Formats: sequence, C-alpha cells, structure tokens
Amino acid sequence: MKATFFYVVALMAQASCNRAAKVETKESSAHSVTQPKADSSAKRPALSLAAMLAQKEVPVLCYHHIRNFSASQSESMKSYSVTPANFAAQMKALHDSGYQTILPAQLYDYLVYGSALPAKPIMITFDDTQLSQFTIGAKEMDKYGFKGVFFIMTISIG
Repeated sequence: MKATFFYVVALMAQASCNRAAKVETKESSAHSVTQPKADSSAKRPALSLAAMLAQKEVPVLCYHHIRNFSASQSESMKSYSVTPANFAAQMKALHDSGYQTILPAQLYDYLVYGSALPAKPIMITFDDTQLSQFTIGAKEMDKYGFKGVFFIMTISIG
C-alpha cells in the first residue's frame, strides 16, 4: 500500500511538471512591447586572466578642459587643458590615421570575451562635466563620426 501511494504521488508530480501552464495574452492596438534580446555574452565563457592581459592594448584619451588658456595660468590648469584648435587637430589626426572610436561596452567585451574591435580602436572620454566638451568636443567629433564617453558629475547639474 505504501509503495502504491508513493508511486501515485510520483506520477502526479511528473504529470504536473510536464504540463504547460496556461498563459493568457492580450494584444494592445496602442502599444507594442519588444522583448530585449538576450545578452549573448552571458553564454560565452570569459577569457582567462592571462589571455586578457595578452591582448593588444586600446588607447583611451581623457579630456578635462577644451578651452583657450593664458600663459599666466597654473601649470596644473594648462596640463589638463587643450585649446579648441589643438583638439580639432587631434581629432583630424586620429581620423586621418585610421582610428575608429569605441565605447565602454565594446572595450569590455573585447577584454573579457575577446570580441572583435576595429583595426585601430580608440576610446575618447571627457571628465569634469564641462559644457565645452559638448559644444566644442562633440561637435568636432561629429565631423568624423566619432563617439565619446562623457562622465557626468551629478553635483555639477543644477
């Protein structure tokens, strides 16, 4: 009797596990929902640390200030600044040399999973939330189809 009881319980459990749940779907004529594609990186194994460290390095340029400055300003201020003309010349030189900009997610996938990058990748970043980075920097980068990363300090907003 005991064996029959466990057999029946096991059959019921098996049957309930194999049965598909009823799902009611409704379509809205006003809105459509698109499911995001699953992150393919979740299925790929990460490279070993040795393989990560053996990869070709990617240059990352960091700009703080794009502005004209005078000789009387501090060395610190001058060392963290580039004039608009020099910034434009640097972007042109990068473009003419065949560099293509990448974004942080691309760099991460390259380093962790070995994903492909352009032949001459470079990342351009901006710190300190300066308006000139957008009005001068982004405008100049747009000429060459370059992308950049802006690190926004929320304390500066408002």
